[in-house]
Amino acid sequence: MRTRTAKTLAQRIDLNYFKHPHGMRRWRGLLSLAVPAVALLWLGALAAAGNRTVYSSGPVSDAHAFVEAKCEVCHTRDASFRAHVTEQGCLTCHDAPSHPPSPPAAATAGQAPASSTATGQAHQAPDCATCHREHQGRVQLAATADKFCIDCHGDLTPGAELAPASPPPGTGPPAPPPHRASPRPGPWAVPRRVGAFPADHPEFAVLREGYDDPGHLRFNHEVHNNPALRGPAGPEKLECTTCHRPEISRASSQRRMSTGLMASINYEQQCARCHTLFFDERIDLEVPHEEFRQLKPLVTKALSDFIRANPGAMMQPEVPGRRIPLNFPREPEPLARTAEEWVTRRADRAGRLLSERICAYCHGPSFHTDGGEYSGPQFEPTNMHTQWMPRARFDHAPHLMVECASCHTGAEKSRETSDVLMPAVATCATCHEPSKGASARCVECHGYHDWTKAQPVKPRFKLTDFQ
Repeated sequence: MRTRTAKTLAQRIDLNYFKHPHGMRRWRGLLSLAVPAVALLWLGALAAAGNRTVYSSGPVSDAHAFVEAKCEVCHTRDASFRAHVTEQGCLTCHDAPSHPPSPPAAATAGQAPASSTATGQAHQAPDCATCHREHQGRVQLAATADKFCIDCHGDLTPGAELAPASPPPGTGPPAPPPHRASPRPGPWAVPRRVGAFPADHPEFAVLREGYDDPGHLRFNHEVHNNPALRGPAGPEKLECTTCHRPEISRASSQRRMSTGLMASINYEQQCARCHTLFFDERIDLEVPHEEFRQLKPLVTKALSDFIRANPGAMMQPEVPGRRIPLNFPREPEPLARTAEEWVTRRADRAGRLLSERICAYCHGPSFHTDGGEYSGPQFEPTNMHTQWMPRARFDHAPHLMVECASCHTGAEKSRETSDVLMPAVATCATCHEPSKGASARCVECHGYHDWTKAQPVKPRFKLTDFQ
């Protein structure tokens, strides 16, 4: 019978095992030397070839892809691959207007921040890289994520937001004009916080605050939408696009077509086909729309030339026709005794017909200034508003496949010029919502940099710097 003790068992262990060669230990030692050596050779080969991809944090945006392997083009502060891009690195190529100083951190928590004047502290303007994050893949660098906008501009409490620039004249919701009726009550309270679109976005100001259109041109959409409306060739159905045409920027091989806002309504292009400015049934001549100051001499000369060429017309009674609209009837007059009387009488009647009926039909009543003597019509400017959201942008091009009335609801039944037929937030959210597919980021409508004020940059690179 064998007796096993710890001592006898210990004698079986070779205490010098580490001195003898072993296959696994040999390969482990070789690999611990070979792998770092191969890594160093690989890095050396990339450095010799000028390839910096190994140091990159990830792919850069489409606009900067051509310098993806040339880190020093943007990382100008020092030679370290950990150096962040400075403001100067961006301004080397893009000298855009600088961003205003940021509000303090309290604003991001929903609190009204103390102004820098009150605290005596100035808040440094954010660098380009604060909002435009690079190395996020082949993305559009200008498409800033909502959080970068909302963190600073989400608090609209009076005194908390940075004062915006005043909109240029003729754009944006205007101050209530003196003739404006009481504003229609809006369903939205004045916003205090703005968040992601559409759930946390307030209603557009022009609708929220019940603005009326300040235009002086009388227009009735419902009448013009009548399928039995009579045109020059008989009854016709007008479409929205008959009058409302987008300002088209022609497409090229490099840029797609852009339509932006709708072009301003023009009498010659949109109105003259139906609303003619004839002043006499017998004379095939219209009064120029923009030359009312020359109305009396023009009409007098036209009538004088006509009666000189047709003296017998003075004794003929006038027969109503379609040249002068039938809804502007004129009282019959006795036959004139002389050509001068005929011209004077018809010139005075033509002037009053134009100013008090035909022109006033769209522009409102006229008034005279020369001691009661007719001196030509005078009207208020049409004051047609073309841009109701001056701090947002809109391009009709991606929306041309949608019927106008789908967005501008209520236009077919609108009778008043004061009606503002802007789409509401809920209308835009039909497509522009994260769950619907169309982009709903802040930058889709709101831009910051006004590139019309950009400064030219001084060339600093050669083509060889990008090879």
